[in-house]
Amino acid sequence: IRTPMNAVLGMTQLLGRSPLTDRQKHCLHTIDASGKHLLGLIDEILDFAKVEAGEMRVQHENVALRPLINALIGLLKPRAHDKHLTLLARVADDVPDYITTDGQRLRQILINLLGNAIKFTDYGGVTLRVARGGDTAHPALAFAIIDTGSGIAAADRQRIFDAFAQLNDDTTRTVGGVGLGLAISRQLAALLGGTLSCESTLEVGTTFRLNLPLVAGVAPPPVATRAPDIPAAPPVLRGQVLIVEDNTANLEVATMILDELGLDHDEARDGEKAIDCLRRRRYDAVLMDCQMPNMDGYQATRALRALERKHGWARTPVIALTANAVRGDDARCFAAGMDDYLSKPFDITELAARLGRWLQARPAGEAPRGTKTLP
Repeated sequence: IRTPMNAVLGMTQLLGRSPLTDRQKHCLHTIDASGKHLLGLIDEILDFAKVEAGEMRVQHENVALRPLINALIGLLKPRAHDKHLTLLARVADDVPDYITTDGQRLRQILINLLGNAIKFTDYGGVTLRVARGGDTAHPALAFAIIDTGSGIAAADRQRIFDAFAQLNDDTTRTVGGVGLGLAISRQLAALLGGTLSCESTLEVGTTFRLNLPLVAGVAPPPVATRAPDIPAAPPVLRGQVLIVEDNTANLEVATMILDELGLDHDEARDGEKAIDCLRRRRYDAVLMDCQMPNMDGYQATRALRALERKHGWARTPVIALTANAVRGDDARCFAAGMDDYLSKPFDITELAARLGRWLQARPAGEAPRGTKTLP
């Protein structure tokens, strides 16, 4: 369901690199913003379906709390700035630097709550406060997301946590959404062993309170520091890339991006055709879609690795292209023998960075490996 958005957003980015009039730029910006908004709604629906089906899992890990919060504030500050709002974070001194929780789920909850607060606040600002809570026997971490918005009526404060619930007011209709963010956030809070509640006063503002069990993490050992390297000029990528993709629009996006990067490329529409190409020619990298007819990307990669072992060929880097974007999908890719992983939709910068890990810069006159035929 996310796959078509790769083509929409990819084409808008490529078109944005062309000479355009101001009116065309405005239209393109609207398409891009609306496409990203739609992708966010799709992801919310997919997340909700996973939670409802009991497929959402938590993975406790050591989380550096303050950097996580600083990153979120940096991510959301442009949204607040666009509305002339302040966006601040205050973490109490006695809150540990490291906690044990699911960092990805905590980040998702806070993005939902902070994003909602910004969305429904027109004047003033939004503040995230983090403090210790609970008692000695049951220590807790208390997050408060405080806004100066119009507030929520008492009759609506529980209903806002229902799936697809939307308040019947002009603000809700203006900002859009499907009414899943708070429902997902409360369910994620429960998965983390915590609670999510709401307090509000009309014409004053709203506070969402997220309380989670406080389990202190462990500070990693210090890393020796050295003077930073002087950054080198970015290398010019050279080589032959095989694109394996069954969706015509997404294949066109990938080929146009590779053209922009100056990379030679061949195309295959499924895993079987990819293996035929790989039998005949050496490639410097393979961009492998995961879901395809006849032979999918996982099967094709396993078949390639078997051929490499049988014939003693050098390993060809395989970069997975997947529309799933769920935890555990990267592990499945690596288990199949893939070397890297990129979620759709991706942009030219992300794809260039991934290819840069595996393609070596070559002198302009050197032929790419793709010109050499295999036995």
